[in-house]
Amino acid sequence: MRIVIVVPVIFVCRVVVFAELGAEVVCISPYYNVNRKGVSDYLRADGITYTGRTIAVYVGGERIEMGVHEGRVKGVRVFFLHNALVFPKPYPDHSAHAQVRVLAAFGKAFLELLCQWHLIPSLVVTNDWFTGLIPAYARKGHFGASDSRAALAL
Repeated sequence: MRIVIVVPVIFVCRVVVFAELGAEVVCISPYYNVNRKGVSDYLRADGITYTGRTIAVYVGGERIEMGVHEGRVKGVRVFFLHNALVFPKPYPDHSAHAQVRVLAAFGKAFLELLCQWHLIPSLVVTNDWFTGLIPAYARKGHFGASDSRAALAL
């Protein structure tokens, strides 16, 4: 069983129990340009590195590219999507329009990452309002190219 968990901020300690029970656990989260303490490049300490690949999505005609970072923490495979302009810090002071842009970009990039990495989940767990568009995008196919969507049959 592959469980994919998408959260605005990863707390691996809360999901490691699924890995301990034998499930393959994948967590996907934004990689904020700076964390809550104002520190940049904070994932390096946990061995999470840039894969050399990007995910591109379109929001309102705007092409948004995100760098993909990957690692493993306590048996959980983790991915982080990075774009400094889209994810400047956790809980930024955005206007309503800007925040919807962030939610749309992350929701589409999450689904595109699943397709491009061939991570077909048995279960997707979304957490918090930040991930609220993902189920609708998945159901309606509002992400990526048609060949990408075909790979992900949710």
